[in-house]
Amino acid sequence: MAGLHVLDVACGHGRLTRELARRGADVAGIDISGNLISRDFDLVACSFGLSDIDDLDGAIRSISSALRPGASFAFSILHPCFAGGQDISGSWPAAGSYYEEGRWTAQEARSALRRQVGASHRMLSTYLGTLRRHDLWLEQIVEPVPAPDWARRTMLTASPSTSRPGPSRSSRANCLTCLMTSARS
Repeated sequence: MAGLHVLDVACGHGRLTRELARRGADVAGIDISGNLISRDFDLVACSFGLSDIDDLDGAIRSISSALRPGASFAFSILHPCFAGGQDISGSWPAAGSYYEEGRWTAQEARSALRRQVGASHRMLSTYLGTLRRHDLWLEQIVEPVPAPDWARRTMLTASPSTSRPGPSRSSRANCLTCLMTSARS
């Protein structure tokens, strides 16, 4: 990290921004902004913020243009296939389906932030297609395995409320981390 010029998108309180700076990076953190910065960053990072951005296409276009050629965009999101668990919201409304994209507000007891600000559910193919359209190419994807007792702690006790097709409510890891590289010259 030392010496890298880094942009932290959707930085919120700046937790990641401060950590990157502690590790020696020259960091700029932004949250709500109509325009991003000029094209001179070595790395753009976004920690669990993409689902908070309504205009994904516009955000990714700006992120791509902020990167130097060959630079990287690293992000983490709630896994779009995560259907939730007991008292925990997933990536889409409980009455919905993985295949129904859009803005929604959580109702589950342990999802306080999503009850207040909502989120935009998108399928994995939407994220990857948007990134590709803006010359960001997948270098690495990580889907961590949940702790051994994760399923027991988070599984819904009742069956899903919908019979529509889509990933079931099961013991999946609940986040996804990607490293993209700018293909622009």
